[in-house]
Formats: sequence, C-alpha cells, structure tokens
Amino acid sequence: MHGADAAPHATPEHPTPDRHATTDHTRTDTADIRAFVLLPFSQGLVGGDAAGLARWAERHARGLTAEATPYGYHRAREHGIAPVFSVDPPTGKALSVLRSALLRAAGMDLVHVWRNRARIADADIVWTHTEREHLAVLALQRAGLAARRPVIAQSVWLFEHWERLSGLRRAAYRALLRRAAALTTLSPVNRDVARRALGRADVAMIPFGIDPALFDGLARPVDGGEQGRPARLLGIGNDRDRDWRTFADALAAAPDLAVEAEILTPRAEALARRLPDDPRLTCRKASLAEVREAYAAADIAVLPLRPNRHASGVTVLLEAVAAGVPVIATATGGLDAYLDAAAVTWVEPGDQDDLARAVAVLLADPERRRRQAEAARRQVAERGLTSADYVAAHCTLTRRLLGRSEGARAGDQG
Repeated sequence: MHGADAAPHATPEHPTPDRHATTDHTRTDTADIRAFVLLPFSQGLVGGDAAGLARWAERHARGLTAEATPYGYHRAREHGIAPVFSVDPPTGKALSVLRSALLRAAGMDLVHVWRNRARIADADIVWTHTEREHLAVLALQRAGLAARRPVIAQSVWLFEHWERLSGLRRAAYRALLRRAAALTTLSPVNRDVARRALGRADVAMIPFGIDPALFDGLARPVDGGEQGRPARLLGIGNDRDRDWRTFADALAAAPDLAVEAEILTPRAEALARRLPDDPRLTCRKASLAEVREAYAAADIAVLPLRPNRHASGVTVLLEAVAAGVPVIATATGGLDAYLDAAAVTWVEPGDQDDLARAVAVLLADPERRRRQAEAARRQVAERGLTSADYVAAHCTLTRRLLGRSEGARAGDQG
C-alpha cells in the first residue's frame, strides 16, 4: 500500500466540548494512537460506539454487512491503533434543512462534522472517506471551531469535476487542503489530477480493498451453455458512472447469444424503465446474501463504466474476483491500476460491439475464464487489495505522520 509524505499541520488544540456531544468513547490500554474515522453522514454509528458497533456486529452476523465494522477498520487494532467512528445523532427537520443547504452551498458536510467535533478533539488523527468530510474538518479547524488534529484527506469525487468548479471554490479548497496532513485517492487518475491542481507531489493512491472471506465457500457454476442452460451474466452496482445502457445495447447487438443477464441495483425499477426490453435481461434489488448467491451462479461479471477518474466499480471488481467469477470491465477510471489484462477482460468505453465480442469470446473458452479468474485472485493477493491491506496502509501512514514507530506502542513504553 502507498502512503504520503507528511504535510505541515498546526499544533493540536482542544475546543470547549459540546455538552450535547456523545462521550461514550474511552481510551484503550492496548493502543497508543486513537484514530477518529469520519464516515459519511448516514454511515456513522447510531447511538455511539458501544451501541452502534453492537448493532453493526448484529447486522454482520445476520449477513447484512460485508465487514465486522465499517470498511473493516477494526483491523487497525492489530497495528496498535484504536479506531473510533463518527456517529449520526438524531436529526430534526430544521437541522436537516440547514445541513442540506450548507452542503449545497459549500460542498462540505459542516453540520455532520460539527456534531462529531468532540470526537475529533479526543483523537490523535482524523481519517476521512470523502471530500465532504475532510473539507468540513479543515474548514472548522481553520475557523477555530474544531480541534487541530492531522487529517488524512481521502478524496473520491472532488477531482472528478475539479475543472468545472468555479475559480473561487477551487481557490478556497486549495487553501483548505494545504492544511491536510496527507492527501489520498483510490485511483491513480484522481491522484495525478490532484497533484497538478494542488501543486502537491505527495498526494498518494491508497488502493481500496474488501474482505475476500465474505465469498469463501461459494459453489462455482458449471460452464454456461454446456449443461443445457444459458450462460449467466451478472452486473452489480449503483455508482453514478455505471453504463448499463451500453450493457443492454451489447445484448441487443448479439440477439443469438444464449445468456441470462441480471443487474442488481437498489434502483432496479427505475433502471428497468430506462433500458430497452430484452427477455434475457432483468433488474432487481438484492440483499448481501442474494448478492453472494448471484456471484455463485454467475459465469461472467460485467462491469460497464463511463469514463471517470475515481475507480468506479472497484468494490464489485474485487467482489467478483473473490467469488472466482471472471470479469469484463470498461478500461476507464483507474481500475487497470488494480488488475491487469491477464486478470480482467478490458473493453472500450461506450462500445457495445466490443462488449458483445468480449462476452462471446469468454463464453466460448472455459479454460480462458478459469485462467483469468485465477490470475485475478493471485494479483489481489500480490498487490494488497484487501480491506486488511487498506487499513494497514492507513495505519502505516498514521504512524509516519505522528512520528510513532511501529514498535512504540503503549505496552512497549517504559
């Protein structure tokens, strides 16, 4: 995993705690660093750490979440770092309206961060997931309304549309991002745009990862078409850059292709209305358990994408690989930095004929599908593309920013 060189940050300060703030976050005896994980609004823990994590663990035990904690951050404890998660306290109508207005006006979630400021003050470092969170932290710190803690500022969409922002907004964001201890992205394309836009050579890509154990024990299907059934094509996701129309058009371009194609997405009904009718194509919602079942039945996973900079589709790519399903994906958005042409069949953006040919070629060659799936699994292991690797990279970067060696943990200090 990759890190970034430390950027200057101010001396820590402690603001006056909010008397309404949640205070159920106690320090541990086994970790010498406390990392505040600032999740996007609605992904935080309702009711604080103890209650929120208990609910999360319950949902995980029921197969409703892929990780035992959000994004697998509990693994930070293996590195001597205690993760503390943001919370989502109950929000009334007036506060919701204010939050939405500020979010639209400033492009940052000031209300969400404000309500978690006591947790920032109690942490040694802040880990963020998107620009909505890190820009708000940096803005409140600059205004003296949040404790000055080093921030690992992970951007997802900010540099996707950087050139379309007004000059005033770009200038304001640059000023804030100079205060970030480290800047990271999930895609090398976003990383390179950020380096040019901010004039910071230390912007780093930290590859995203999942827990492949979620897909252990899946029964792989017999080769499609060889047992008197159509081959099964699977598409999953609701990212803004999914190109389901090209997927549907590829099916239409190959009317004799004996396949059953399925798209799993939370907005299945709306998507189905926008796509051309094809008896071979269905759209539906699916639980995590149903997603696992769909991977187990699939012959090929199809990941059609529009041009983008933020590695759209990386989660589904890694899930399919973990499930042993060969993948056809659009060559755009930095995904090829995760896996190469030996592990994925890459097709051109918006090219329905190229996609239809790729499906036909893979379906006609079961041995090629097997080799591709095996190469993908090997590359995931060799390149560190699991959630354990993702968290470990944050821990390594954190220790470097704070000047703490791996061995200098609470239990080792005299």
